Amino acid sequence: MLGSPRVVAINAREAGHLNQHLLWSIDGEHIRDGRFRSGEAVVQPVHSCMSPTCLLFGCDKHTAFAGLLQSFVCTQVDNTSKLLYELEQSIDSSKAMLEATDCLHLDFQALMRNDGAIFQIDLDRCFEPMVDDEGRTIYGPSSSELDHCLDHVLELVRLKVSYAESGRC
Repeated sequence: MLGSPRVVAINAREAGHLNQHLLWSIDGEHIRDGRFRSGEAVVQPVHSCMSPTCLLFGCDKHTAFAGLLQSFVCTQVDNTSKLLYELEQSIDSSKAMLEATDCLHLDFQALMRNDGAIFQIDLDRCFEPMVDDEGRTIYGPSSSELDHCLDHVLELVRLKVSYAESGRC
């Protein structure tokens, strides 16, 4: 993070701009749920994590992640030892976050940078919980299920790194 979170006021025009331009799903479809409204918003300056140096993963997206991972390791990673070390640290940190709060469990998604850093995304679900048609809060998988997911991500990366190191790029 580049700074502490802070509360800022956004007007209707700014909220409209955010709703129109900044929320895109992984398949390029525009999200039109109007989640930004005028009023106060919590913002925090962060490092960017753009493709191709970052790769999106989630606990329900292993197939797409695994398919992109070999190319990512072969073309975007300069230091595989650093990648694995940093990824292990980032996964431990992510597990601690998931243990500390339930709001991150629902639709867990993150970006993995080519140096192993993990950036959590869609943190807005911690401020506005998702509810079903009857107004009940929707909960995601348990911490242990997400721990298993993150362990699987680490194993996939280790496997793809071993392929790359044996010249199979």
